Amino acid sequence: MRRFVLLILLIFLAAPNVVAQRKSTNPKFDARKNAEEQKELAQKAAASREDLMSATKKYRDSLDGLLSALKDQERLLLDALEKKQALIAQGLMVKREVEPQEQKLSDLRTQIGETNKRITQADQFMVEIVNLEQLAKTPPKAYQSSGVYFDNTRYIRYTGTAAWSLRGFYDVETFFQARFRQSLPVSAFGQSDTHNRLGFDHSNSFDVALHPDTAEAQALMSYLRSRGIPFTAFRGAIPGNATGAHIHIGYPSHRFK
Repeated sequence: MRRFVLLILLIFLAAPNVVAQRKSTNPKFDARKNAEEQKELAQKAAASREDLMSATKKYRDSLDGLLSALKDQERLLLDALEKKQALIAQGLMVKREVEPQEQKLSDLRTQIGETNKRITQADQFMVEIVNLEQLAKTPPKAYQSSGVYFDNTRYIRYTGTAAWSLRGFYDVETFFQARFRQSLPVSAFGQSDTHNRLGFDHSNSFDVALHPDTAEAQALMSYLRSRGIPFTAFRGAIPGNATGAHIHIGYPSHRFK
């Protein structure tokens, strides 16, 4: 019995040391190391944004070059058609002889319209890249909480309260048409070629080419908030410059490559 009591006392006396040893194995928080890690992550994020901005600018420049070439072709075709129209008026040529060129002109103008659309998408995408840093500085809770709304000089963000999918587009479109008697000026619907080229997932959102401070945009954003639909509205890359201003409806896009 005495041995048993001694054994219990020894275990009791040894227990604090065991606990202390276990506690000592937990690494202490290193504020300096944490700060260095955060700085490294911030530098990598900044470099990533710089690379993405550079790639987008190159893409935008290539579109400008393509647009210039297409417009040159358009001018040449129009000049040729005008001359042939004059011959048709004089009875020296029949209309069917110019129909292939008219179709070519129609196709060319479709290309010009599509190129202009991609230029708009690239401008809007650059606006989002410029604002990524500010968005990244927003406290995490602002992204995790539902129904949060905040506004600064560059963008407006509403996290939404309802589950969102592109099926909700038709309700938004119906509201806008009923309110303003015109179609919603959609600049990118779902995953576009521009987003594929730049490696961003835009598959469950769409962009509207409206400056956030216009009456139409204000009415649209009020409607979105009333329905709990998430959105981010960008005023432009540079304060006072509306180039690329738009409303991104849906959850924020994320990079997939």
